[in-house]
Amino acid sequence: MIAAKNIANASCIHMKRRSLRTLSILLLLVLLFSLLVKPVRATSHTFQHPAIHHGTTLLNAVIYLPTSTLQSIFQKHIDQLVPVAFNKSIADMVDKVPPANQNWVSQMTTALLQPSGAITQLAPQTNGLATTLRISLYNGDPRPVDVHMLVTFTALDASTIQVSAQPVAGSPTLVNGPLTTFQPPVGQVSSITTTPTCGSSALAMHLQLPLPQSGSTNQSVAQSTAPATTMRQATPAPFVAPTPLNAYVEVGSASLASLGPSFGSVPINGTLSAQNIRISVQGSNIVIVSDIMLGLIPLGTATTTLQPQAVGGNLSAHVLKTTLSLFQIFSFPVDSYNQQTEQLLNARLSGMLAGKFNVTAVSVGSNASLPCVANDSLILVGTTAIGS
Repeated sequence: MIAAKNIANASCIHMKRRSLRTLSILLLLVLLFSLLVKPVRATSHTFQHPAIHHGTTLLNAVIYLPTSTLQSIFQKHIDQLVPVAFNKSIADMVDKVPPANQNWVSQMTTALLQPSGAITQLAPQTNGLATTLRISLYNGDPRPVDVHMLVTFTALDASTIQVSAQPVAGSPTLVNGPLTTFQPPVGQVSSITTTPTCGSSALAMHLQLPLPQSGSTNQSVAQSTAPATTMRQATPAPFVAPTPLNAYVEVGSASLASLGPSFGSVPINGTLSAQNIRISVQGSNIVIVSDIMLGLIPLGTATTTLQPQAVGGNLSAHVLKTTLSLFQIFSFPVDSYNQQTEQLLNARLSGMLAGKFNVTAVSVGSNASLPCVANDSLILVGTTAIGS
């Protein structure tokens, strides 16, 4: 009789443990669900980018976010919000328990459960990011739950990118629909795509960047580019503050060429001017060709070769040489105007990303990290701030 009673008690304890684990898994799924969908319900607080005025020169560019950067952003959100959501869910659950058992249930649950969610996969595909979230009830949980979902990105307007998710067939449905929104770190977004065949990149944001006008001083450039874009505050919970994260910027040769006409006529001295300015990428350098005019009389062309580089966190260009061709017959070096040309171009380039993308290196063409870019594109390596 005693043996049978012990067996019955053991069976009862085993069933209670299974029920507790099942309840705990369901509880964790619920709290993570609320963690993910809360941001959308608070997206009424919008922050506008500075208006782009008529006549402003716009430069097309692409910001590439590496897979490691996106995974870091997602994981920080999960790490910060899981404890908050878990404690609230525990409190809500305890309130539904008879008062005599509330203290016991609260102590037991908090002692047994230390839930966490870890991103174990973030792989770019043509239609989104294949994401796997591993949910553990406590440290060393031998039976964590893997939730598979597809995370997608859509440009709602020039300053808002929406993040959504949908479950993968055969996986628990943690979330299905919009999650949150964020703003691009600089410029105005025209489209956003995942990049499954672009090396370490996972996401590409196609942007238009407003450039300072000719004659702008360094002070006016700083004023026009600051402040950095304020991210949309999605929830009052302690979201991750914008943090410098690794990223790349591609400026195509066609974008650089579009800068030429924006300079108009550039005075050289009292009688000469440079007109019809053309900008191109040749090899690893930037080449500027302009017509030298004496009033309305064309004298020849000037060809300036510049080396792109990173200076003080900005994109810059250093003039290597200038050659003047008179009447298409005589050619000779003219380096006396190198500094003027360098300052003119850098007033535009340095203001393009100032305060929003910290440039640490510049190169031309594709590389191991970005094999998908054009061979005549400028590639900027650096850090930027992304947040929700």
